Amino acid sequence: MTTSVKQTQSTDQWALVVLIAVVVGGAAFWLSATKRDVIQDGGGLSVGKSMPSINAEGWLNGEPENLDGQVVVIHGWFVSCPYCWKEAPHMAELAEKYEGQGVQFIGLTYEPSTQMDGIESFVSQNELSYPNGYGALDTLVEFQAEFFPAVWVIGRNGRVVWNRGYEATESLEAAIERALAAT
Repeated sequence: MTTSVKQTQSTDQWALVVLIAVVVGGAAFWLSATKRDVIQDGGGLSVGKSMPSINAEGWLNGEPENLDGQVVVIHGWFVSCPYCWKEAPHMAELAEKYEGQGVQFIGLTYEPSTQMDGIESFVSQNELSYPNGYGALDTLVEFQAEFFPAVWVIGRNGRVVWNRGYEATESLEAAIERALAAT
């Protein structure tokens, strides 16, 4: 009888050790995935393609003005995206830095007007002073947005010059400077 009891205890202890290892490993993986500082790169309208028309159900901070001959920065986001919240203050800083220099920032979310409280909260809490279109799903589909936050820089000629997914080796600010320098 004692041999059977010892084997059961040994098997139970082994199963407990394996279970603890799986839980600890899973928790470590989850923490590394949720606490990372890297924003997901990939996808989107590729460099050299023409910017699609920008349409939205409605706008906060006014509609985009005439974009001809301007560098345009498209910022795709949505309210429940933690990386969008993390990136938005930097976008607000860049918009302020380039104000009056021929650069137009435009925010777009696919979320409709039925989610206006969250949309307004995102825009105001992040101090996004540039036009932000909501209900812009069709436009984001045209931009081939696959991951959020999504960012494109459009040159003065109306073509994509930078997309985080394809040009991740260059910073957004460097891409804006390059687009401004191009004639």
